[in-house]
Amino acid sequence: MDYRLYFLDRAGRIQRFEAYSRDTDEAAVLLTKAKICDQPIELWQQDRFIAKFPSLHEVLPRKPLADERARPGSGRCESDRSAV
Repeated sequence: MDYRLYFLDRAGRIQRFEAYSRDTDEAAVLLTKAKICDQPIELWQQDRFIAKFPSLHEVLPRKPLADERARPGSGRCESDRSAV
């Protein structure tokens, strides 16, 4: 089955998406959990909403350490790192 992961901005708007094919919803959920980053993610299978996953900052709120702020790409989604 074809799934889409929608990465949301702070206002809840779609910033980007990634498309994947998985055999079951459970497999798609596992993939989505592995993609969790600093953006909330919604998992959809065509027009069927499956789940919303909070960002890491929502799950583990903390202030970044000084060395993390200085490191490019800290806390960003994997595909966003090339833009830094």
